[in-house]
Amino acid sequence: MPFSRDHPLLIPEIAGQLSRFVSLNDALACIRVCKEWNVAFISVIWHTVDFETQKRFNQLSSTVIQKYGHHIHTVRNINTTSQLEALHHPGICKMRNLTLSIQGNSRFEAYSLDILRQNVASLLYLDLSSEDISTEDHSQRGSTCIFPVDAFYPCVGTSTRLKLSHLILQNFALTRDMFSSLLRLCPALETLNIQETSIYSANCITPFQHTGLIRLDATLSQVFLPDPEAPNAPSLLAHFPQLRALRMARAVCPVPIEKIKNEIARYGPRLRSVGTSTPATFTAILLAQTFQSLSEIIVRDDGLSAEVINAILAHQETLNNVSTYVPFRGYCNQSEVPELEKDTQLQGWAIQLLPRLCSQLTTINFPTLEMDMDDVEKASWSCTKLKVLYIRIKGLDTKTKIDRTLDMLVSARSMKKELAGDFSSRKNTRSTSTSLIEDRVVQHLLRFRRLQKVWLGHKLKVL
Repeated sequence: MPFSRDHPLLIPEIAGQLSRFVSLNDALACIRVCKEWNVAFISVIWHTVDFETQKRFNQLSSTVIQKYGHHIHTVRNINTTSQLEALHHPGICKMRNLTLSIQGNSRFEAYSLDILRQNVASLLYLDLSSEDISTEDHSQRGSTCIFPVDAFYPCVGTSTRLKLSHLILQNFALTRDMFSSLLRLCPALETLNIQETSIYSANCITPFQHTGLIRLDATLSQVFLPDPEAPNAPSLLAHFPQLRALRMARAVCPVPIEKIKNEIARYGPRLRSVGTSTPATFTAILLAQTFQSLSEIIVRDDGLSAEVINAILAHQETLNNVSTYVPFRGYCNQSEVPELEKDTQLQGWAIQLLPRLCSQLTTINFPTLEMDMDDVEKASWSCTKLKVLYIRIKGLDTKTKIDRTLDMLVSARSMKKELAGDFSSRKNTRSTSTSLIEDRVVQHLLRFRRLQKVWLGHKLKVL
């Protein structure tokens, strides 16, 4: 039956909202419905260009790109000069998300920087890297790739106030003056990752302060000792008076704990979230002696020693989120249950100290660690506000057991008190052996009425 002109699906605002929820194949079908739908859904088809799956994009005619290029918002997997040539079109000037690696080839580099200049005024997310350059090796500074700050000046006729909010820089070198210039150009910047970039402190007297940045990812030495040749230069924290979150990789150069403590006291009064991949002993000192009233702590799973746990407990009155780093992206979304590294497992009693003593916890994220229900049931968890739990349970080691446990939890919560009471009576009449491990886990999790997300080794369950 044909649509009438007053059909709600022909209202541009409604069609536009619908276009946000359709797949690429659905959008291809929708553009054939009518002219109005073609206008509403064509942006979905052109929104993302992935050269890994759309290998023929660079074969499109200039006329086609001129007509539709302004719809391109995200570009992924650029590997060849011909792909860059396809993107080097004036019609493509409104990208929002760009991942770009500047290779050693001068032609490739020229195209890359031109594309960056062409789109920098509209970009929200940028991951920019330079290939095969060693980082933080100050003795080899002459061979590193100097960061192209001039590429962040928009083309003539576009806004000079950049919208960039998320920036990743890999394998570059820049002075503190260049770093300050970059920060001035990006007033909307909220997250900055420079873990693989060298920033040295030549002529840094009064660092430019960027009041919008809330998260910084860098190595410990980058933050607190940017240039070993200028040990008295202010830390990078001096640039970010509103910084809330700091993620620190291992230090390349040793940094005295007293210097870290002084710099945080002076420049980081608002820091409440800290992640560190430093060795356990140093992590314990760092958490216990340099930071105050943290709400979020992230550490290495193999570094969660009793010593580190005691340091975390120094923040038990304010701690909301305690987590470990996952081995790789997508770890918690695998189709199979990940195998545990037995040598990384901490004794259950030590892990239990966190949920038992940290009453403000809302998130426990330990996807590579395993708890024993015998340890869990020895004392109550005080974190009654718990909302998110990622943990492995001893005995829940197959997809079938894990999925059955989560399904039982959903059913028990939906039936509220009746089924919860049934679980309580069953607990009183059985032993605490692992033969009923699923029941024991469900009984434990039912105590947390605000629990919204649970992962026990396979498939995140949203309650």
